[in-house]
Amino acid sequence: MSKIGLHIVNDDFDPARLGKPAIVKLLDPSPNFKARVRAQVGPDCLIVIRFMEDDQDLKAPSVRAAQWFGAHLPQIQAMNDPNVMYEGLNEIADSDADAFAVFEAERLRTLHAHGYRVAVGSWSVGTPDLPVWAKYAPVLAAMNGKDAISCHEYWANRN
Repeated sequence: MSKIGLHIVNDDFDPARLGKPAIVKLLDPSPNFKARVRAQVGPDCLIVIRFMEDDQDLKAPSVRAAQWFGAHLPQIQAMNDPNVMYEGLNEIADSDADAFAVFEAERLRTLHAHGYRVAVGSWSVGTPDLPVWAKYAPVLAAMNGKDAISCHEYWANRN
């Protein structure tokens, strides 16, 4: 099974065009749109949900993780099913790896405590650089078999 999935940015996409992918990522979906996607892709497709964050400040990463969870809990409760997982912040640079690791570890702990699956990272292409992965060791160690690492890699058919 492919671990590469589609990334859908808005709710005006017609889910009937999806077919039956193994993974779909939804950016800031409404519960209704998530339900329409689930109906199209079936119960076994992994749906990764990321919420748009206007503020990705990591000055107090543990506090920020608690705020993230509190802000999104109603949406998480409305959209959760056994094959949904949740990403946090998006494309955090290696220069913020120490704080982001604390944020992700706390977000992971909190989501697990409530029975939710987690996609950690949501890193940009080429990030983290190889030596920086060591800073995320506590996050990776806290993951369970239902979690995933999320990295961005892009491809476009220019033919």
